[in-house]
Amino acid sequence: MSDVQSSQSIGKDSLGILQLLSESVSVYLKGIWLFIPVSAALLVGLTLLNYAVFGNLLTASPEEMFASPWAIAGFISSILVGIVASAFMVGFLALAAYDIRLGRSIRMGTYVAVAIRSAPMLFVLSLIMGIAISIGMLLLVVPGVILMLMWSVVAPVVVIERAGFGSLSRSSGLTKGFRWPILGFYVLAFLAMMIVGAILGGVAGFGFSALFQTPTGFGFLMMQTLINSITTAYFSVAQVSLFARLKELKEGVGMSDLAEIFG
Repeated sequence: MSDVQSSQSIGKDSLGILQLLSESVSVYLKGIWLFIPVSAALLVGLTLLNYAVFGNLLTASPEEMFASPWAIAGFISSILVGIVASAFMVGFLALAAYDIRLGRSIRMGTYVAVAIRSAPMLFVLSLIMGIAISIGMLLLVVPGVILMLMWSVVAPVVVIERAGFGSLSRSSGLTKGFRWPILGFYVLAFLAMMIVGAILGGVAGFGFSALFQTPTGFGFLMMQTLINSITTAYFSVAQVSLFARLKELKEGVGMSDLAEIFG
């Protein structure tokens, strides 16, 4: 479907939640052979790193996990490493989703290079957003939700438009006037991924229990990580679809025009 057809079928001033959801799923399925392996490789790597640091404490209670200063330091370090790895993953997946949505050939070397270049900025912005949203959540939740909606396309802005620190205000500008529909889009996407995750978790959990007689331990942790990689990859793709739709609405710029920016 061309950009013009897409805009006409959704409506000039409407986000088009259902069609946006359909388009994001379509892009995800087209590139699932790439999205899931990349997401799984990084998330599994992080899980293995955390397991090397914490061992069986990963499946223990919070009181046991944070019983010593060493454990707390390890936890903070693992979070920082996780943010860096996630920044790279989000950048890589956003670029891949961008090309797949355009019907262009996959350019692995370009994705890696741009994702590495974008990772430091995404890392810093992730920290800023995480702190601000956490504070907002403590203030009766609503401010935190509003900030999440304002900054919901920061990652695509960073890697595609290369807006640097201006990505926060750029995302805020793109989402202005559409934040409640964006919330609806993400709620539907979240519910869909929850259903998929529950089905996969149920099937995998049943098989795991049948083989190992216990739903706990390292194997179960890895199973959950693999399932999480499926949903994590989708939300990176969803951000790109949302970003493209907002560009069309705000600036009349379709994905084919965006090709000139990234190409």
